[in-house]
Amino acid sequence: MCTCSATTTPTMFIIFGSPRSGTTLLAQVLAAHPDIVLPEETDVIIPCAFIFDRVHDAKPRKSMLSNIIVNSSKLSSTLGAYLSARDVVDIVDNNSGNLGELLQALLRSDSQERHRPD
Repeated sequence: MCTCSATTTPTMFIIFGSPRSGTTLLAQVLAAHPDIVLPEETDVIIPCAFIFDRVHDAKPRKSMLSNIIVNSSKLSSTLGAYLSARDVVDIVDNNSGNLGELLQALLRSDSQERHRPD
């Protein structure tokens, strides 16, 4: 049972792992819980981490991050299933101080859109 009230923000965590390390099994176990939202695996984390490490000027970094995310081969089955390209660009523009901030903003927006009443 979720103990979050309407005024609290649910706890978010991100699972990272190497191939064959058990992350798929862990994801399946977590997904079985009714109060846990588990988005599809994305392919943008490593390229985005590289950009954060190498590009320190905010303007080109935002442009590169937006391009990588919006043009990801998995976009339509991951973040793009619930967020438009414009949504992604806006999120990057407002949350590109560090990788953790960006991932949290993208995944939180994805989760909110998944659970928006029709």
